[in-house]
Amino acid sequence: MQVAVIGAGAAGICAARHFANTSNRTVPWVFEQSNCIGGTWVFTSQTGKDTRGEPIHSSMYKDLKTNLPKEVMAFPDFPFQNTDDSFLHHSKVLEYLENYCKHFDLYKYIKFNSKIVNVEPAISDKTGSEIWNVEYKNLETQQSFKEKFDAVLVCNGHYSEPRYPDIPGLENFTGKVIHSHDFRYSEDFRDENIVILGAAASGTDIAVEIAKSVNQVYLSHNNPFLQAKVPPNVAQIRGIDRCVSGNGFLLKDGSRVQCDSLILATGYHYNFPFLSDKCGVHIENNQVKPLYKHFLNIEHPSMALIGMPLQICPFPLFENQIRYFMKILMKEVDIPSKEDMYKDTAAERDYRVNTLGMREKDFHKMGDLQWNYNAELAHLANIQPLPPVIEKLYKEVW
Repeated sequence: MQVAVIGAGAAGICAARHFANTSNRTVPWVFEQSNCIGGTWVFTSQTGKDTRGEPIHSSMYKDLKTNLPKEVMAFPDFPFQNTDDSFLHHSKVLEYLENYCKHFDLYKYIKFNSKIVNVEPAISDKTGSEIWNVEYKNLETQQSFKEKFDAVLVCNGHYSEPRYPDIPGLENFTGKVIHSHDFRYSEDFRDENIVILGAAASGTDIAVEIAKSVNQVYLSHNNPFLQAKVPPNVAQIRGIDRCVSGNGFLLKDGSRVQCDSLILATGYHYNFPFLSDKCGVHIENNQVKPLYKHFLNIEHPSMALIGMPLQICPFPLFENQIRYFMKILMKEVDIPSKEDMYKDTAAERDYRVNTLGMREKDFHKMGDLQWNYNAELAHLANIQPLPPVIEKLYKEVW
């Protein structure tokens, strides 16, 4: 069984590791459009487009450290090297992923500088079963290729397509405006007054980091104010209503703030430009549909979209999704009928909205829900569940 894996970040190399470990029953082909593994963990000072004209994938900034301890970040059977630090510089995470590739001898499965152009389902002339036509381009030679696969794992991540808010009057602002995707160096804002719009992980992390270099940080958001201790020059303010001058904004509570630069930590879009309409995948209100258990394409269950959930311990969750998908493909476990998968997804959406009071656009947001989700995947796949200490440590940090 030939398996296409799109992306050689953490999810992609995890897929390669497991699909390469089936005594040749499955063979992974990993397509990576850059020249190295690591995905979002690869730092580059570049923003916008790379030297080949391709959009810069990574949102990594120079001094980023993980906001999860290494003890909960690791793939379950491949711990980080023992160090005193729990919260690691991003370069150590990339080093960990490179060591993972070397340990499991994965580089031989990866086709670097290979951009996926189109993926669409078809029916095999030989077997009558569903297959996948995958077209890709070598970005060094510009040569195009087409291959057929029995299954596809989409592992392209979802932190590379910035979401820009509509701020009335922003065209009148005379300072710098960047998305957090393009933030690289705190020193670029030295001694400035900064507004950061958005207080999820990126916004709060950048606020704490940039506070060392700037005069004042205003962390602008509409959520309950954070209770965590922040640097003395970080103040929380309400969300932006509109821009009212070359350096001023009116806030949602009627107050005003002035600043030199605005950083938009306003999240990202899910984006799968290489999937043809025939794949049946679409994005509606920040939800990737139609997915069973947040990853399996209900219309074409030989396709998995790995890592859609937010606010998670990513590497362990990737592994659970991938191992469950592998069991499905190898017919070691059964999946419900298409009708029942739709019903299951609708029931979860109803529970989140009507019982938990969550917004429908937060359907993929996990937080504390990730533990039952991981346990359910492990049960369905008949694999070892995550050790309870992972959940315990995560909750102590968060």
